[in-house]
Formats: sequence, C-alpha cells, structure tokens
Amino acid sequence: RHCHERNLAVNPQGGNTGMVGGSVPVFDEIILSTARMNRVLSFHSVSGCPGFAEVLQTFSTCKGMLGEILSAFEFMDAVCMQLVRRHLHL
Repeated sequence: RHCHERNLAVNPQGGNTGMVGGSVPVFDEIILSTARMNRVLSFHSVSGCPGFAEVLQTFSTCKGMLGEILSAFEFMDAVCMQLVRRHLHL
C-alpha cells in the first residue's frame, strides 16, 4: 500500500547479493527481500491482482505507459495509437 500510494515500483528479491546490480534500486523503486518469507498468504496465480477491476486498471495503466514509451522511441505514430485505442476499446 505504501509503495502504491507513492507510485513506487516494487522489485522482489529472494537472495541476491547486489554484486552485479540486481539488488540495487534504480530510479523510484523499492527492493523487497523475500529471503525470510516462509509462506504465501494470498495471490491470484494469473494476474497477481485481487479482482478483475484491478486487472483492468493495471492493464489500462500499462497500455498508457507502453504507448508513451513506444512513442518516445518513435515505434508507434499517431495512426498506430488510434488503431490500438479503437481495437482495445479502452
């Protein structure tokens, strides 16, 4: 909840040392150690979200971010983005 409210990425790690940078946070993210975790309380095996509404919200957010990234690198022009919007119905 803390990270979600602050728009921080969470990167779970299960025992890396950080020797090659795998456990070193980049930008605005939190490295969450799972080394002492001994059980899983609850988790949707496919989406990782508690329900469909959260899946749809996550998908919509990711679609927007992906569009911005691809647009920045000129992989998608305005016509391509219109096609994505029309066919995804979001």
